[in-house]
Amino acid sequence: MLYAINPTSLPINSRFGHSVALSSTHAVVGAPGSKNEQGFVYVFEYDKVAAEWNDLQMIPNPMLERGDNFGDAISIFGNTIVVGAPGVHNNEGALFVYRRESCPLFIAIQKLIPVPEYPQIGRAHV
Repeated sequence: MLYAINPTSLPINSRFGHSVALSSTHAVVGAPGSKNEQGFVYVFEYDKVAAEWNDLQMIPNPMLERGDNFGDAISIFGNTIVVGAPGVHNNEGALFVYRRESCPLFIAIQKLIPVPEYPQIGRAHV
């Protein structure tokens, strides 16, 4: 079965779908080009009864810096989402960790930065 997943609002040149991560109940979609490449991440939740995907949350770039490309890389495992932003701190990059506990939304819990021996994190490589 095919589904179209579209956020309720989507900025021009957002690069929506640049990165995607799926779990059994969530689709996490990066839009690293949004707002002059600040970036956003969109979280959708699957409603098994209605058999449809619904908007759950839009996660904005917590750094609010142009060129961060928040959402360039994404991973989801259980109730944890990790978002890469390779442009943070003059292209050294950062990873942002979000967790969903008792509330319905994913909450920021940690920011990871690279160590000098391993610069440049947060970019998706294929």
